[in-house]
Amino acid sequence: MEYLQKAILEKYKEHWYTLRDAGFIKNLNKESVEEIESAYKKLIDPNFFVNKWCMSCVAEMMRILYVVTKFDEQVVQDVVQEEPVSALDVELVNPQLEKQPKPQPKKRGRKPKK
Repeated sequence: MEYLQKAILEKYKEHWYTLRDAGFIKNLNKESVEEIESAYKKLIDPNFFVNKWCMSCVAEMMRILYVVTKFDEQVVQDVVQEEPVSALDVELVNPQLEKQPKPQPKKRGRKPKK
């Protein structure tokens, strides 16, 4: 995958997460759809055409693009390669993060019978 296509996938990853998790895609403007379509043509099928005004067609194109390129697996690998932050590092950065009990709301109780 070239840098340009990877940058396009990164740019529209929020739309992919919404489509993957919630099952819908918000309306994208024509330029955004053309940019995603150019990445699709470069990576998957150079003869592909999408109806830019049909959001279900655009959603299907995005689903195929992100699944075939294994975008989610790359994101997970990038996160794993980062150095983990230990609890000691967090305490050194912000020592006021000690565990303090949460204040409990006062119970109202019942009214006495007359």
